[in-house]
Amino acid sequence: MMKSLLSIARLLVTVAGVIVAAQTAWAAGTVSFPTTSGGSGTSDDPYKISSTADLDKLASDVNSGTNYKDVYFIVTQDIAYTHKANGEDGADTENNYTPIGRGKYFQGYFDGNGKTISGIRIYLNYTEYQLTFFGPFGLFGRIGSTAEVKNVTLSDTRIASGSVGGIVGNNAGGKVTNCHVTNTVEIQGIGDISQHGGIVDYNGYYNEIKGIVSDCVSEAKFTNCSGIVGGIAAANQGTLENNFVIGVTIPAIEDNTRGAIVGRNIESTLTNNYYTACTVAGTANATNVGVGLNGYNQPVGDVAENNGALCVYKMTLAEGVTDITVDASAKVYSYDSKDYYTPGTTVKLTYTGTPAKGYKFDGIDAGEGVTVTSSGNDYTITMPARDVIASINFILKGDINGDNVVNVADIVKAINDGKSQDEINEIVNIIMDR
Repeated sequence: MMKSLLSIARLLVTVAGVIVAAQTAWAAGTVSFPTTSGGSGTSDDPYKISSTADLDKLASDVNSGTNYKDVYFIVTQDIAYTHKANGEDGADTENNYTPIGRGKYFQGYFDGNGKTISGIRIYLNYTEYQLTFFGPFGLFGRIGSTAEVKNVTLSDTRIASGSVGGIVGNNAGGKVTNCHVTNTVEIQGIGDISQHGGIVDYNGYYNEIKGIVSDCVSEAKFTNCSGIVGGIAAANQGTLENNFVIGVTIPAIEDNTRGAIVGRNIESTLTNNYYTACTVAGTANATNVGVGLNGYNQPVGDVAENNGALCVYKMTLAEGVTDITVDASAKVYSYDSKDYYTPGTTVKLTYTGTPAKGYKFDGIDAGEGVTVTSSGNDYTITMPARDVIASINFILKGDINGDNVVNVADIVKAINDGKSQDEINEIVNIIMDR
């Protein structure tokens, strides 16, 4: 309990720091971004970011007080920082990148353009005092209420500090949209305080403008984290919507200030956020772990209202199966060409193929314990609380006794079972045709 109260206090200190620093920093700066990559900074002709030098220049300008309000940037190609190999001397504490917005606020528009930024290494063992003025850390440290960061993929990155967000550390009323933190991104806790989010550390507000994190995907790996941890955000006082967390591992944390979506949600909006295949506090495929605590230090779990934070499962077809049409209208999320559903959802599948000669269609199978109903070639599967792989069953025509052979024994069984003369004749003809 004491740890949670301290975490709240730290969060409030951070918020206060956001507002005070913002009022000073957001008014500063002269717009200028001379690079060899081109562009003029308008929406029609953004400044082009094509190298580590360009990113470093942007960071240097913002950290010196140029906020780039109403200025546009676009990444034009994948950008990779060089770094030491894992296990190499000094690799664990390597620091090759300075966040954009280290103690200052970026106020412009940054379009990652679907490109990947990789190789970043940050290691800053700061005290709480230092973090208040210089943190938190991520690709961006701090963004303000007129800023938008979108379409960024972050890969092969390790960020180690007390306060970290993969894409943005502190979102003070800005927008973070359609960003992806891959499973090669490690967010590591060090120092006396610990608050870590896969996409953002703190999703907050400036005046009455709330930060928005939407349409983002997090696969971040969290290690040595002991405070507030969330797959999308550590702490939220803004809006989280249409986000997806997959395969994230979150360690056990005292007071349960950890969630697959958000560690602490403080009277804020959650809409259409989903998680799957996450390991939380040592439990694989954990459920009811969407939100850690609310602002009153009460445990939350999953949030059904507006699908705020729910565990979902995927429906896929068995390898090689192409003759099933899936009505995916009931899906709640799609990722990597796979559709995800909440447990209890009914999904319609239709067999559309033609069996090989000598065989007949014998139904769609979804695995043991899965409820399947049928009408002709249409099948309805009720999604369980696990992934489902649908396959097709075929049997030999005339194989009444199910031994995968058609012979006189099948004729005998057909007669004993009271089959029609037409069915019996079919078995006879199959045997005669061999």
